[in-house]
Amino acid sequence: MKRLVAGLVGLTLILTSCGSTSEAKALTGCYEATLAADHYFLNIINVDGNNVEALVAFNNAQKDSSHGTFIAAYNNQILKGIFDFQSEGMASSRELIFKKSARGFYEGFGEVQVNGNLESFKDPKKVTWDTSYEFLPSTACPK
Repeated sequence: MKRLVAGLVGLTLILTSCGSTSEAKALTGCYEATLAADHYFLNIINVDGNNVEALVAFNNAQKDSSHGTFIAAYNNQILKGIFDFQSEGMASSRELIFKKSARGFYEGFGEVQVNGNLESFKDPKKVTWDTSYEFLPSTACPK
């Protein structure tokens, strides 16, 4: 009986961890958000467990655009990591955070601090989600 219980507990742990990994793997693909004349892209190209690699582009019509790589972790429907990007010929890094929605992602915003070349959230617990636009599945991601 003890072996059966131990086996069931082990099987439950395996199935639970597979569920979160398969949920993360299902994130792979292109997402696009449009805000007025601006187009934003989140192209999730690789998922390994809860580790995510993506290409991000913020194509702004009236101000500087940026594009680069986003290395993040996906936990509890939150995608959080560092965006290393180029804008106007300058290399920079900033923390990005996204919350999974029913169809895509909402971007998080909050008070930031700058430490060297990295801009990060002062208090990630106080991030708010901008639901006025949503990153939705798309086929338009830049290569």
